[in-house]
Amino acid sequence: MPQGPLAAFGSIQRALRETEKRITGVSAEVASLSEAVEGKLQQLSKKVQQHERKLREETQESVADLEELVMQMYDEHGKTLAEHREGVAALKAQLEAEQAASRAAQQQQQKQLDVLAQALRRQQDMINEYIGANGSQASALEARVR
Repeated sequence: MPQGPLAAFGSIQRALRETEKRITGVSAEVASLSEAVEGKLQQLSKKVQQHERKLREETQESVADLEELVMQMYDEHGKTLAEHREGVAALKAQLEAEQAASRAAQQQQQKQLDVLAQALRRQQDMINEYIGANGSQASALEARVR
């Protein structure tokens, strides 16, 4: 083998061609790998989008269910409040009626007491007159007896 600048140049040229072949091979492998990665990324992207849609649908369903539940609770609470209000109104009306009846009974009893007090005064007056008359008669009898 000749050793000189021409031989060195040939040797460098061969090494460059081999390196170029290796680079071309590696480039092809990188391109193939890049396509495979890109395909996987697209698949993953589609799966992520599908999961996102599914999650969004589930979330919307859950929110709708929650809204319905809240509305039912609100309606039940409203009904309960209305029932309590009606009960309170009925109790109030009953209490007012009982108070009116009690006042009427008290007034009637007071009238009866007034009538009885008046009758008692008349009887007391009659007893006082009787005692006075008896006292006069007793004094008259006593005076006769003496």
